[in-house]
Amino acid sequence: MKSILISLSLFGTLLSQSFNPDLLNFQVSLEKDTFLLDEPIFVEMKETNDSKIDVKTSVLNIEFRDYLYIRLISPDGENLNTGPGTVHGLYNRPSSGNVLKQRESRYYVFRLNYYFGNKDPRDYAIHTRYLPAGTYTLQITHFTNANYMYERIHGTDHSDVNKMPAVSNELSFTVIQPTGSKEQERKDYMYAIQQNILNRRDDKSLAYEHLKSFYLKYPNSPYLPYVLCRSFYIKDKDINGERFLTGAEVLDLTKHSYSSFLFRGYVKSLYPDLADDKRYITPNKIAAERSAITYAGSKLGIYLKAEAQDMQYSLDRIHDLGKEERRYK
Repeated sequence: MKSILISLSLFGTLLSQSFNPDLLNFQVSLEKDTFLLDEPIFVEMKETNDSKIDVKTSVLNIEFRDYLYIRLISPDGENLNTGPGTVHGLYNRPSSGNVLKQRESRYYVFRLNYYFGNKDPRDYAIHTRYLPAGTYTLQITHFTNANYMYERIHGTDHSDVNKMPAVSNELSFTVIQPTGSKEQERKDYMYAIQQNILNRRDDKSLAYEHLKSFYLKYPNSPYLPYVLCRSFYIKDKDINGERFLTGAEVLDLTKHSYSSFLFRGYVKSLYPDLADDKRYITPNKIAAERSAITYAGSKLGIYLKAEAQDMQYSLDRIHDLGKEERRYK
């Protein structure tokens, strides 16, 4: 009888733990607390499973806005985003690919002033948003089981997943208007982006040259990460001559920055032996594992190690279902 009571007690402890909001330690951070007007503001989301059990969760990705509530308060007190979005996309149950194992972390980085802020009325900043000068407050809630929202609406029950939202820390940052040479740098940056966008369809080579000119003039600019992002939207065949920075050089340049998360997909190009592997996940996992060692001790190395773990869980899930890994058509 005593052993049964102990077993029931242990079961109750594990059951209560599985619904404990403190299971997941959810942190958001910035690389600094003051930014120039129009400077890219990269937000790192880090979610760690601090429990002693594996936890099923929804994806941590800004493109899946149904799962996130991003509370961004402007200098005048306005909430610039109300998320989460629609119920669309909430039907899929978390798979083993979305399991966060005990003591492991996962990461996602996004550019805040791409998704949020005021719609930019300035005619040199096409289809962008921007954050005017002032002090802002940021906090993010991750609905770790999006099915919980669906359940509340439709009355269904999925008792095997973590239902508690993970709420991040709250942080503040300030956007300032640059002066002097920094203001000219900002104007040159916005002009380069404008011209890149205007020419991205009709004259891709010219679009690329505007970005190249900015880099050559301001190689250490705080605006550079977004310039690099846009430069890789243009394929090698559309460029006259060589790239001003190769994928490997960009990885090395940004490896200690949050922005390196945006370039992590280029690591596969570092390994020619993986080029002919047509499977979807395996070659990318191998490249991430190799590069995590190469870039050990850097932000990029941390992101790649976590991503390799996620891809391994996806492969395990495919194996559990008795399927072959999906291939390119």
